[in-house]
Amino acid sequence: MENQYFVNELRASFLLRKRKSRKPTSIYMSIYIGKKQFKFPLKVRVYPDHWSHKLQKAFTSNILCELDNKNNQIVNCKIDEYRERFNAFKNYLCNNSNEINRREAILKRYLKNDMKIWKNEDNPFIWMIRNIEKRVAPTSAPKMTKVIKDFEEYCKTKEIYTLESINLDFLEEYRETLKLLPGKRKGTLISINGVNYKMTILVGELREAARHNLFNYNMSNIALYKPLPEKVKQYENQIALTLEEIKRIMELELSGTYKEIRDAFIFQSFVGQRFGDVKKFNNTFIRIKKDDKEFLQFIQQKRTHPVYIEVLPPVAKIIDKNTMNYHSPATANDYLKKIAKLAEIKGEYPYTTHTKNGIETKSFPRYKLIGTHTARRFFITWARANKVPDNIIMKITGLKDKDMLERYDKLSNENAAIEAGTILTKSLKKEGLIENNSSYKNNKNELENQSTIDTNLLNKLEQLVEEKTLLKLDNNILSEEKIKVEKELIEKNDLLKLEQTKKDYEEHEEDCLNEIPNETDFYNETTEGNFIHDKEILQIIIKSKENSNNKN
Repeated sequence: MENQYFVNELRASFLLRKRKSRKPTSIYMSIYIGKKQFKFPLKVRVYPDHWSHKLQKAFTSNILCELDNKNNQIVNCKIDEYRERFNAFKNYLCNNSNEINRREAILKRYLKNDMKIWKNEDNPFIWMIRNIEKRVAPTSAPKMTKVIKDFEEYCKTKEIYTLESINLDFLEEYRETLKLLPGKRKGTLISINGVNYKMTILVGELREAARHNLFNYNMSNIALYKPLPEKVKQYENQIALTLEEIKRIMELELSGTYKEIRDAFIFQSFVGQRFGDVKKFNNTFIRIKKDDKEFLQFIQQKRTHPVYIEVLPPVAKIIDKNTMNYHSPATANDYLKKIAKLAEIKGEYPYTTHTKNGIETKSFPRYKLIGTHTARRFFITWARANKVPDNIIMKITGLKDKDMLERYDKLSNENAAIEAGTILTKSLKKEGLIENNSSYKNNKNELENQSTIDTNLLNKLEQLVEEKTLLKLDNNILSEEKIKVEKELIEKNDLLKLEQTKKDYEEHEEDCLNEIPNETDFYNETTEGNFIHDKEILQIIIKSKENSNNKN
């Protein structure tokens, strides 16, 4: 049989520590639950002569000086505050009869003064922080606990000491103060996305506390909370590097911390994992050799997802040297921006934020937007660009859905435009709206208007002929020696003449093939059966071209 309990029979009184003292003495609140007394100091003092035991208040009178009246008013305000807390405690028990057996712990939560409640086991914020550390992966827990600590500090400024005092209106008031916080970039405000992130964590942890009976979630109306509408998604401001830019970073001559962080970044770029997993490489990664290949196997911290990935050549070199060290996230991000600047990562990128002032867009140098997670975005973008199936990328990176994969894929607007243009141009050609060889004709006419055969190239080719290195005429393939000659001319900025020379030779070779239909039958012979040297073949080609030009 359940016992009866009458909450309104609870009484509270305010007493002086030293009633007969001539000096100001402290005041405490006394409450009895059954035969057990609870004392709660108010952290204010009053002269015993100024205290009314009957009214449970300090006197204020014209007889007293202005300073005494002010001190006594502070005392009376504190007494009123504690009376309100005590009444809130009784109301809570009335509305939550199943909590009657926990009335002593609940009383402490309502009435313990602010100097002790934040250090006590009954502090709900301490409980929430410990609960986060138990449930959440170590990589995410620090950010979440900081959200709770910031909210705790705000509650102190508003003299909120219990979760029961937190309701929907209080949360929305707190949200307005968050909008005034500075953003990540200098001179900016925190984005709406950032505000929603903090509030989502806070509301979620309050719901978790209610699930463990720390307060009544439904009575507070917190369940009605809705996040602010977002006009800009934060992932739209994130960039990914190109393979050529990654190569430039790899080729930098660095030492010390710069080299350690650079190597960690390159390693992360070619395995596609998170900062926290890469930082603990030596403790969690297992190297496996199989069929002349090497693999890495480990368990992701955040999702406890097993990963099995092949070691690519850039990764193998870093692992063998064991030179990577990411240090802390802040240190890594700071150094990576400097490294990216040294690697000449150029270009501007529009950074758009949605703040309390509306939509704001500023351009930042791309190297200033680089951080540890840029490596993970590079891996996914690079893998998708090279047609690696999405399900394989998700298995390697630990992403759970394709929507998240799309956020990580940072195919540039330029590449997207080129790809779309190529596909749509093919469609236009198919319908006959574009001539298939129009671009070829334009290029041909443009080349014909340029200078003729490069004499230096012909001289070198004559030398090659004398060395019997001229290739066969039936397949139009240039020799290795001729390719070297071309490279030399390219280095001398003579690319246009070289292209004209290639074109002329292609035309000459076609003429010779018409005169000599089967090179296996007539190689080193004329049509009359006489032997002809390779040098003479070259002269015939040049002469044929000169005659053709004269006719034109």
